[in-house]
Amino acid sequence: MTIHTSTGISGALGARGSGLGGAGSSALALPLISNPEPRVPSASLGNDTPELQKAFTDFVGQSFFGELLKQMRATVGKPAYMHGGFGEDVFQSQLDQVLVERISDASGATFSDPMYQLMLARRS
Repeated sequence: MTIHTSTGISGALGARGSGLGGAGSSALALPLISNPEPRVPSASLGNDTPELQKAFTDFVGQSFFGELLKQMRATVGKPAYMHGGFGEDVFQSQLDQVLVERISDASGATFSDPMYQLMLARRS
């Protein structure tokens, strides 16, 4: 929804000011859904799926190793010589993200598999 500054907020919201009814607000009206069926993913039913395990491994690995690398970078100061300047500062986070993804792919499963098994044990 785009509100143009020339129409103002009251003009964009319709005569009653809600945007959900009233004259002149047919473009802003939301369709009503009668009795929507809730979508329950198979993972929430306690089923062990490869997609769930991969997502869990990626999340745990990247969260852990990302925080580890961030704290490591915080403890090391900038060197007096051989510093990349502004370019290094800009692209350091992108390099860290690539490193975290590769570390997580290489050894994230050994770190997150026991946590995944505990999660499944609590769900059943």
